[in-house]
Amino acid sequence: MGHVYAFGAGGYDKDGGSAAWNFFEAVWATTFMVYPVNDGKNPKYQQATPKQRCLAYLKDLRDGKEKSTRQLMDESDREAQRRMLGL
Repeated sequence: MGHVYAFGAGGYDKDGGSAAWNFFEAVWATTFMVYPVNDGKNPKYQQATPKQRCLAYLKDLRDGKEKSTRQLMDESDREAQRRMLGL
């Protein structure tokens, strides 16, 4: 998944891969979510190669079988609000 860093014309500037990766992390999955999949440490993704594991993870994100960064942040915000209100 780290190959996305160099994605796009413009390399690592604001219009290139860095911006694409920042968007991916903000919306879909952070580095901390992806690396265990890539490295074979996530028990749900034990395909033979990192590419196969990451593609399986991306398909699960697409299909709603895994929660995205945005979904997890929304859940965290709701939980923090409940705690602040004493619920």
